[in-house]
Amino acid sequence: AAAQFIKTQKPPAPLFNPYEYGGYLEWSLGSAYRLFYDQRSMDNAVYAQYEAAREGRYAEPFARYDVRTVVFYLSAPVLNTIPTLVLVLLNDPQWDMVFLDPLSVVLVRHDVNTLPVIDKRQAWRTLHATAQQWISAAPADPHPYVQFGRVLLFAGELAAAQQQFNYALQLDSQHAGA
Repeated sequence: AAAQFIKTQKPPAPLFNPYEYGGYLEWSLGSAYRLFYDQRSMDNAVYAQYEAAREGRYAEPFARYDVRTVVFYLSAPVLNTIPTLVLVLLNDPQWDMVFLDPLSVVLVRHDVNTLPVIDKRQAWRTLHATAQQWISAAPADPHPYVQFGRVLLFAGELAAAQQQFNYALQLDSQHAGA
């Protein structure tokens, strides 16, 4: 759905994308968009820039490559993780959210955005619900509590985040003693 949104709504290029989406986006969008990275690339320097941005250190790579639009997955379902880049960009007023579905988010740099903006609170609610589902599916696993804590921390809910982190530590110490 995010690829179709990009194809029809035409947010400004260049695009930053997860490498997992690269091949599909290239196939779907054709030459209309220059993508940041895909799994076929062998350029270690670009991969290092990709990793920095994915981990939330996006200022230098985005400036260097003039990234104007970001399409990224909201969560990695197999790993049950929420990308730091998504959490950071949802907090950055310089990035407008223009698309959201249960799988992906599209954000456009505010200064070049011409598309209707979606309230970012919708993404926070989605991430909140996703983390809670992970907890329900594995209540004795500390990892979902850490992910939920991260969502709460980035959403500014510090006391609730602390509670989730403490619970994860409590579960982890129980596992360590087993």
